[in-house]
Amino acid sequence: MSTPISLNGAVTFWSLTDGISLDTLRLNCPSWLSKLLPEQGAPLGALKRVLTRRIAHNPALYMRPVDRDGYVIMEGEEVNGKLTGEERGRVVLARVAGVPGDAGRILTMAPFHQAVFDEIGYQWLAERRRTTASDLGSTLSKAVVSDRIRGVPLRPTGGIYWVPKDRLPAWQEVAAGIEASGGCKVWTPPFAHGAESIRTVCDNLTDYVEKEMAKVNKGLVNEDLGERARATKHKRAEGLNDLVTHVEATLEVTLQSLRDTTTNVGDLAVLEDILSLV
Repeated sequence: MSTPISLNGAVTFWSLTDGISLDTLRLNCPSWLSKLLPEQGAPLGALKRVLTRRIAHNPALYMRPVDRDGYVIMEGEEVNGKLTGEERGRVVLARVAGVPGDAGRILTMAPFHQAVFDEIGYQWLAERRRTTASDLGSTLSKAVVSDRIRGVPLRPTGGIYWVPKDRLPAWQEVAAGIEASGGCKVWTPPFAHGAESIRTVCDNLTDYVEKEMAKVNKGLVNEDLGERARATKHKRAEGLNDLVTHVEATLEVTLQSLRDTTTNVGDLAVLEDILSLV
């Protein structure tokens, strides 16, 4: 007679690809995840990908950056390990006066050729409606440790997370949406309940919370923070405390020292008030 395996959640990790449509992701994924996605891709990165594809057929062409605003297309050859050549054209992002951020970036081209400019412009706008694997991975990393999922990173560099069993349905909805958008995989194999699995989650939770609390505490005493910034730090500390509580309940453990870490922000707030009176 087999003994049933007790589960306390799942491990999740993913394999992503470049070029997934942001509109498709918003259509397939839960609305709360859609809010974590960028409205558009970064303009300079999108331009680089467009120009890279355009010159790929000609080995004599290569690109050089123009500050952080665009690229020069060069034609030449490699001599003694160095690329030498002549400029054939440049495509640079200019700013529209009075329009802040990436929304105010437009393309300029020299020498100007209307048909080529129109084609590059169309491809650039289309590319900005897509996301890179790196950017999508960052979105998923934010999502899995959010208050909605309360996952725990299982290695310092991220990429592998534990998801508590009561949050698995919400995360599996995300996974299904990502995979339905094409070219990506999100795996959630079950995580068996046992001494070693508990140690794995608790050790990594401790590392994660201590690092996040260090960010919270930084500047609370020795920097002149506004009320909004202070409130944001306190809200983050409360969220970390809630995460610890959730893990304790899921794994049936007590993490008092970690709970003390997440409540120390309150002591620092008192110290702030005392210092303000000196």
